[in-house]
Amino acid sequence: MTDPNNASMLNRKQMGGIHAGKGFNAQLAYLCIKLLYWCVDPDFSHAMNEGADDINLLFERGGQRERHYLQLKDHQVDRPEFLEVIEQFKAMHAADPEIVRFILVARTLHDDVKAIERALARIRGAHAIQKETKTEEDTINHLDKLLTGLKLPATADWALQYLDIEDSIHIRAWPDSIQTLLNEFVGQTQSLQAFENAMRPALVRAFESIQSFVTVNLGNAFSREDVFQVIRRAVDEFDQKTQLEGLGIFLDAWGDPDARAREAHDAIIDWREYFDRQTRSIPPVETWTGVLQPELAELQKRFRALGINRHVTLRGNAPLSVGLAVGAAFSAVKAYKLTIIQREDLWASNEP
Repeated sequence: MTDPNNASMLNRKQMGGIHAGKGFNAQLAYLCIKLLYWCVDPDFSHAMNEGADDINLLFERGGQRERHYLQLKDHQVDRPEFLEVIEQFKAMHAADPEIVRFILVARTLHDDVKAIERALARIRGAHAIQKETKTEEDTINHLDKLLTGLKLPATADWALQYLDIEDSIHIRAWPDSIQTLLNEFVGQTQSLQAFENAMRPALVRAFESIQSFVTVNLGNAFSREDVFQVIRRAVDEFDQKTQLEGLGIFLDAWGDPDARAREAHDAIIDWREYFDRQTRSIPPVETWTGVLQPELAELQKRFRALGINRHVTLRGNAPLSVGLAVGAAFSAVKAYKLTIIQREDLWASNEP
């Protein structure tokens, strides 16, 4: 029987996350976003989802291994739970002194826990100026009193050296603000030199690929290069598909019975409020000129700004008037090739 107080990844407590499996949606979302921040650091080496704790990180700096352990809480951490987390961190540190950083990540923090987070940030942020001054000494003593007041088994010196606390906007964004997380993933990925020219639609696919990748690799270590390969593969597949099929638009005028069909496209145009399939009615001229045509014109400008071949594939059932409007927006005069999906056939504008 394994000792629950040791650092083995096989004891019951440390295996809990793997047994829980798919229940860790907030943790998955956090990991997918933060991977890109860690990858900015060239010393970042490996990550593991559900190893000896919720998330494990390895950095290799100047030949030295630097290990970080993160514990995630998809709720507010109150005083009793904070005490429990610190006790766990201290026990793990006693069993494995080579750990460099323990990080508590929470949806929100109790005010007393928030005070510890602010104190750590304040002391670290001012250290370059206040190092070894009376001000720093008094502030560290203040932190010690805060820790003592919460009956935590940790000194200020230990906390300053080993502890981080993150009141995480990424945890709070899950699952109600997926678009916010996606936008951050795209922006952060484009900040990496390897993907600075990658297009947003390609990185949307990469975000889905990263989610699948970390889920499949539950309990397995994966490297910085593994992450890059997943993104690179998604970008390359997008580029190849774009050259073949063009950027995909799903235009919903009559109402789409299969909502999933719309998810894979690079743009979705939802005009259901303007059309009635039962009566075959279409909008008046004022709506065409004031709303629908400007929307197509704006989409055309966004596609043109991507700088790729001007090949657009359109899916979705619609009346002939919609086809005429799309053809005017993505015309041959503007150097577009337009392909329309008609049941099982492809109708291309550059073919007889």
